[in-house]
Amino acid sequence: MPRKTTAGAPVARTRRPRARPRIGLALAGGGPLGGIYEVGALLALADSLEGLDLNDLDAYVGVYLVPERSGVRRIVSRDGETLRLQRTGGDLHPLLAVGPDAFEIADGTAIRFARGGDGKVTALLVDQGVGPVYRSLRTDEAAPPPLKEVAIDPAALGPLVGVYALAPGFDIAVTREGDHLFAQATGQERLELFPESPSRFFFKLVDAQIDFVLEGGRAVSLVLHQGGRNLPAPRKP
Repeated sequence: MPRKTTAGAPVARTRRPRARPRIGLALAGGGPLGGIYEVGALLALADSLEGLDLNDLDAYVGVYLVPERSGVRRIVSRDGETLRLQRTGGDLHPLLAVGPDAFEIADGTAIRFARGGDGKVTALLVDQGVGPVYRSLRTDEAAPPPLKEVAIDPAALGPLVGVYALAPGFDIAVTREGDHLFAQATGQERLELFPESPSRFFFKLVDAQIDFVLEGGRAVSLVLHQGGRNLPAPRKP
């Protein structure tokens, strides 16, 4: 029996059975860890991609409301032939096409798009295989413009290097390699920071920004902006 979802109430159910092997078409070249997705399982190419127009990816691009969390959105964007999904404050996930209006992210989470009677995309459904299926309705909101990297003097990076205490037992370590700056939270992977200004940086793989607070030419703290929150972190001695 087909499952039903509503905009405000996800439906709980048992684990969905795994589909037989089929092609994972790499619309986006790599994931957050830099991995490359294989194009394989050609035995199901015909039925898994039947009706999928790779030139019509713009039909999915937009902002989708997350009803279970106020102020949170799921944003679908396109970069060339790369279709990507990002939740407010979350990681940027390339989408792999597995059929008409059907995609997956690297961890196997299924992403489906629903259409209205006029054929236009009206909603996005997220199915992790267990637990509820979440339905996000498409809005008329404009997607936020991409942040732009600017050139800064490499000498400005040194004073930012250090360890910053975001919470007890949870730090952000800022390091430098040549002309590149990186941030790594306790227990998480290291990610590169890109400058918007000499004191403000952003991540490309996570929806977050960092402002460094300078005193006497040296950073004494930072503020992490993520998911609508502004989290200060003093520099550790």
